[in-house]
Amino acid sequence: MKKESPYQYSEFSDPISCDFTTSNMAGNVDFHMHNSHEIYLLVDGHIQYFVENACYDMSPGSLILFSNREIHKAINTSNEPFTRLVIHVNPSYIRPYCTPSTNLLDCFHRDPGNNLVLLPQADHELLISMAKNLEKAIKKSPPIRQRFNSVNNHYSDSHTY
Repeated sequence: MKKESPYQYSEFSDPISCDFTTSNMAGNVDFHMHNSHEIYLLVDGHIQYFVENACYDMSPGSLILFSNREIHKAINTSNEPFTRLVIHVNPSYIRPYCTPSTNLLDCFHRDPGNNLVLLPQADHELLISMAKNLEKAIKKSPPIRQRFNSVNNHYSDSHTY
């Protein structure tokens, strides 16, 4: 008999996504994980975010980074609407741009319980501005998946960054 998993697993086919969402509930209320790294910025509201065995109380400007191997979920304890920015990045998309001295994926691999970053207001505003530009670029560009597959085909798996 197959044992049922206590969490959900999702596969993202796009190499990168960027979305702003406002709602009373998280997009996925169950513990889950996926094949992409995630950047989660709380823009407005207050929620709790669980990553592995840690719980974070989040307020506007709170940023959480987690890898594709960390189980997580958000909970809105107030039932008031909250706005968040969620960026998913497939590590295979970033890896070709890493070098031995600049591993762009390091920020997703931290000590357990060390996921939360509190951004100063200026950094919070800058991230929102950059994410809006990224969101527009993704919508305007030809399917990013095609370019991702092209880069991946030319990239050797022998890199270990």
